[in-house]
Amino acid sequence: MEEVYSGVKCVIAASRASSYGNGFLKPKLKWNYIGLRREQDNNTLFYICDIIDNFNKHILDRAINKRG
Repeated sequence: MEEVYSGVKCVIAASRASSYGNGFLKPKLKWNYIGLRREQDNNTLFYICDIIDNFNKHILDRAINKRG
């Protein structure tokens, strides 16, 4: 597989599917967040949320990496 993927710039994978026969378009995962407005910048809205950059949990531990 190294030869197949070695030159790619982007790979799209159905990582939420537990097998080749399952769909991957499931409800969006919910994240805990709060929205804040900053009056100094014309009420610009920005968000603070949980850390979502957990490579092991969000990539390596996904169903696609357990499939053969």
